[in-house]
Amino acid sequence: EYVAWMSYGFEAMDRNRDGVLQPAEQPGGRGKPITREAHLAQLAERFRRQDAELIKAANADMLKDAAKSRMQARSEQQAEIIQRFFTDVYHFGNQFSRQVSQLREQSTKHGADAAGVRKDLNQLVRDGLKSNPNLLSLYVVFEPDALDGQDAAFHDQADAGSNEKGRFGAYWAQKASGEMTGLAVTEDMIEAWAVEAEQGYDVDQLRRRGRRAMGS
Repeated sequence: EYVAWMSYGFEAMDRNRDGVLQPAEQPGGRGKPITREAHLAQLAERFRRQDAELIKAANADMLKDAAKSRMQARSEQQAEIIQRFFTDVYHFGNQFSRQVSQLREQSTKHGADAAGVRKDLNQLVRDGLKSNPNLLSLYVVFEPDALDGQDAAFHDQADAGSNEKGRFGAYWAQKASGEMTGLAVTEDMIEAWAVEAEQGYDVDQLRRRGRRAMGS
């Protein structure tokens, strides 16, 4: 009906009402003869193309909105994973530090055996790392003589977590396979870590060392 209504111009120009616009009946008095059927077909084709363009534009908008929604959902999911990771590490760190403090208190306030305390601390670091497969390493380092004032008695005793000066510094690392390795943190390592922290961490350098991105 709309197409038929839009043909009112044809009817107005078709002065002899024969259903054909002769050249003399067309604007400018020239052009090829056009039948009513051809005119209606042109109108129908024009509207078909407009409908196709509208559908194409609508589909493009729908696809764009769907892609945007999917990307937003994925970003929110990744943000939740990262937040959960840091929350878990934060709670683990608090619990772990309390356990370290309790072992140190046994030595300083209750006179616990110095070798036994160091052995327990070393085992605590190892077990703490093993219980958290998402962590690559875990370590505890005390200031000189800050554990119990007996560093001098434990020079070069890596099994007790003590380095070349007797300072307690137990370090444990684990691979994705679950294989674990431990060592006593040397004074050179401590100095290098301090410099690195002061200067700011180089992300590319950390990756070359094997640090994984979260979520991988």
